[in-house]
Amino acid sequence: MATGLYSRPLMSSNFSVHSIDARGLSATDGLLLLVTRSLDKLKAGEILEILSDNPSAEHDLTAWSRLTANRWIGTTTSNGRKSHRIEKGSSLRVLTDR
Repeated sequence: MATGLYSRPLMSSNFSVHSIDARGLSATDGLLLLVTRSLDKLKAGEILEILSDNPSAEHDLTAWSRLTANRWIGTTTSNGRKSHRIEKGSSLRVLTDR
């Protein structure tokens, strides 16, 4: 079950890595909505870490990052858990009613 956004220090810089737990979610179950809303809270250049157990998450998040002008950093696996990282881009998202 997805939980809230939380932060922890990034070992190699002064930035924090903001993490979300998206285990149990696929792109159609709300993964991309959760990622979008979480990135909206961050500043350009900050990193979002997505914990996911969905096998298609890497593919979905890579494509989504490219389409939304965010930078895909990559995926790491530790103790059987996958962690995906995205750097927030500097482009603004514009919402319209069309």
